[in-house]
Amino acid sequence: MSSQSASPADLLSSSATGAAPTHDLVSRIAGTDDQSRVRVQALLAEIPAGAGASYWLGFGLDVLERLSTEIKICLEYGERPEIRVLSQHLSRLQAILHDVSYAMKGGLFKRSVRSVWNAHVGELRQLEEQLKLGAGHMALIADDFQRMQERGLEVQVDLTLHARVLEACLETSTPTASHGVLSRMTSFTAAQDLAQRHLLTLATEISQVQELASLVMDSVLVKLTSMYALLGSFPAKPTETERFIATEKISELSELLPRAPVGWTFRKSA
Repeated sequence: MSSQSASPADLLSSSATGAAPTHDLVSRIAGTDDQSRVRVQALLAEIPAGAGASYWLGFGLDVLERLSTEIKICLEYGERPEIRVLSQHLSRLQAILHDVSYAMKGGLFKRSVRSVWNAHVGELRQLEEQLKLGAGHMALIADDFQRMQERGLEVQVDLTLHARVLEACLETSTPTASHGVLSRMTSFTAAQDLAQRHLLTLATEISQVQELASLVMDSVLVKLTSMYALLGSFPAKPTETERFIATEKISELSELLPRAPVGWTFRKSA
C-alpha cells in the first residue's frame, strides 16, 4: 500500500507504509497538547478507508453546528433591553444636568438653581437606583459574554484540529477522494475566519459592557452623590465663586455621560 492511497486510519494502525509514524502524524496535527492529541487520534480513527464525497460532506458537521449555535446565542443578546434602558437613564440624567446648568447661568426670567434642583431631585433619586441596578445587569451580561468567549475558544481549537486533519487526509487521499477533502477544507477555512471574527466581537463587547458598568458605579454615581450635598443647600443668591464651583461639578459629571453608548452595539454582521 502506498502512502498516497493509505487512509488516516491506516496510518494509525501501521507505520510501515513509508508515511510518518502514528505519533509523528498526531504530533504534527495536534502539537503537544494532550487533549488535542486525543481528539485528533479519535478523528483519524473515525475516517474509513476509501472515504468518499458523502463522508467528507458530513465531516466535522458537529463543530460547525456548535459555531453556528454560539453565534446565534450572541445575536440574541442584541434583543436584550438592559443596555438600551441604562443608556436611556444616562441620557435622562444628562438632560437634568443641562436644566440645572442652564439655571446656573442666571438671568432675569430664569428659575433659581435651587428650585430647578428641587424639581428634579425626586427623579434623580429614582435614577440613582435604576443606574445601580443597570450596572449590576452589565456585570451579569459581561459574565455571560465571557462564558461565550470560553466556549468560542473551544470551538476555534476544534475547528483548527479538523482543518489540520483534513490537510493530512489530503496528503493520503486518492485523486477521486481529494475533491471532497478540498471542498471540506474550504468550508473549514471559512468557518475559522468566522470564528475569529466572532471572538473579536465578543472581546469588544466584553470591554464595552465592563467599561459601562465601571463608568456608572465608579464615576457617575460617585459624582452624583456629591451633587446632592452641593446643590441641596445651594443658596438662593449664590456668589460668583459658588456659582463657578457648582458649574464645574456639573460639568465634570456631564462630561462623563457622552462616553456611555446610546444603545446596544453588538454587531449583528458577526
